[in-house]
Amino acid sequence: MARLLIRRTPLQEALICIGLAVAGVLLAMADIWIGSGLLDGFHSRDVAALRWRYQNVLPFALLLATLGGVFLFVYYDAALARRHAGWVVLFGIARAFAMFMFLGFGLIFAFLLAPLGALVEFIVLRWRGKQPEADQASAAKTLIVALLWVMMLPFSLLGVESEGEIDIPLDSAPRGLAAVIPLALLLLLFGPGFESEATGDRVDVLWLTAFAGYCLADCAIVLGFVVPRLELRERAREVASRRRGG
Repeated sequence: MARLLIRRTPLQEALICIGLAVAGVLLAMADIWIGSGLLDGFHSRDVAALRWRYQNVLPFALLLATLGGVFLFVYYDAALARRHAGWVVLFGIARAFAMFMFLGFGLIFAFLLAPLGALVEFIVLRWRGKQPEADQASAAKTLIVALLWVMMLPFSLLGVESEGEIDIPLDSAPRGLAAVIPLALLLLLFGPGFESEATGDRVDVLWLTAFAGYCLADCAIVLGFVVPRLELRERAREVASRRRGG
């Protein structure tokens, strides 16, 4: 059944973005705490200290998430309408660099999880009564395209054409886009164990939480705000085309 697309007011969309941003930050905190517990043991002193630090910074983190949700709503709203292209491009460049590290780890996990993803996709298609196509794109390619789609989204919204060989559709999200957030959560479980090549020290968990919280919030807002807008726009184009044809 096709998903029902409903027009929402700007206030409703802003509240949705705020809620998704807050959810992204909370998911990052929970996932990194679980990863730290799996690495060091949930009863260790470091994990208990992390939980105490999270409790202390939670009000400030929720305030920043709220402001971030408002900012991303304004940002993507401007990008969708192709307004203020200058600052949209500048932030898009900074955003692409920030998400590039996540993209690198995502590519590794995409290849590792490709067999499992292909199996799940096969089961879902058979359950829906569809026959899997022989030339169907692999799960790894699906995830890779989804990651690239998310990273390059601001430039695609502004109509900047990609010079690469991978086709990144704009008006319909890749099939694997919904797998980006579960993939990010899986990556974060290993995040507390990352070490600096220069010093050998572990990554600071608060900085990791801040980075992960932003990435999760951004991806969630893309899924919950940008993609429905694009689908609604595509539906309006189809209706207009039918009317002209009729």
